[in-house]
Amino acid sequence: MFGRDTERFGMGLRDRLTKQRTKPVGSSEGANPAASSVTTAPEGERQADLDVDAVMLEAEALAATGAHAQAVDLLASAVRDDSSGNHRLLIALLDARSAAASAVEGQPREPWPPAYEDPFPDVVGHPPEIDAADLTAEIMGGAVIHHGSLIVRGLFDQKATTRCKWAIDMVQEHRSASEPKPGGRKWFRPWPGGTTLDGVLRNNVWEQGGTWLADSPAACSIVLEEMKRSGALGVVTDHFGERPLISLQKSTLRRSAPEYRITAWHQDGSFMGDQARSMNVWVALTACGGDRPTPSLQVAGARIDDILPRDGGLVKSSISDETVIAASGGLPPVVPLFEPGDSLIFDDRNAHRSYMTEGMTDFRYAIECWFFAPAYFADSYLALLA
Repeated sequence: MFGRDTERFGMGLRDRLTKQRTKPVGSSEGANPAASSVTTAPEGERQADLDVDAVMLEAEALAATGAHAQAVDLLASAVRDDSSGNHRLLIALLDARSAAASAVEGQPREPWPPAYEDPFPDVVGHPPEIDAADLTAEIMGGAVIHHGSLIVRGLFDQKATTRCKWAIDMVQEHRSASEPKPGGRKWFRPWPGGTTLDGVLRNNVWEQGGTWLADSPAACSIVLEEMKRSGALGVVTDHFGERPLISLQKSTLRRSAPEYRITAWHQDGSFMGDQARSMNVWVALTACGGDRPTPSLQVAGARIDDILPRDGGLVKSSISDETVIAASGGLPPVVPLFEPGDSLIFDDRNAHRSYMTEGMTDFRYAIECWFFAPAYFADSYLALLA
């Protein structure tokens, strides 16, 4: 059941009932002025007593009746109310997301893809842009279907951006520690199990400064909470017609070093499978793009409907420059300019790559959060309910 592994926690859930005493938000380990705990409570606000074990028992009871989504929501609410960042509660929430994903019966939106009008008929050669307040499923879906992607300015506000950037630093600190640190398991705990290929992929991501989101219970809670608070999760839900899933292997915390290397064009659909229904909400946490000295993203100049030949020669999934430009109707690729909190939203057909040049000097922080429709999830990935 949720978070009840005795090796993880030392005592079973029913062996001990512990009241979590309150303390001011800001007193927890790894405190940050804008993000001092894994909750979203205002700084300095004192929380009511939270009986963590009672909440976990209630969540287990809900799951036992098949109410998995309600169990996830109960635990997520408890995490928001808990100023201590209790690691058992955070891991229980991840466990509940996994159980809910396994139990969900998809109710797909049909027909697919939806018949969205083009909200930006005069935009050519670059992604259309909107302010976060204007984001709807119709605008997002129309932009992605007709232009390949959508820039959402200020999707995350300053507090959310600072908080997520801090979370990435905390994950990196605990991941790279030579000895376990207090509170470390809530910040970095590689998902138990997985395949040999998962281990290889995880190491590849690490070498490029990334960490899978679900490998950090605390960061996963923070990011999904901010996705919900920003409205992005609700818009993606409306687009799919059902509450989405995320995957262990695709959603990633990124801290990209300014180290020049050749990068490959790719479409995520080339390795997700033809039937997957997906939407990626990529959020810049630092200024990047344009001619800034920070790694960024380069995207195709137009919508690409088909999975392209993988003729790039760098890695198995890579596509050549010539093929991307030809598929874009001859339009050149672009490197959009992003401020902290800006988002680029696109689906699995979008051709893109990391953008790096010699002489870059600054690290780039970003979140890559791939959402999937449960009825059409990528079979090779491990699923969690968003």
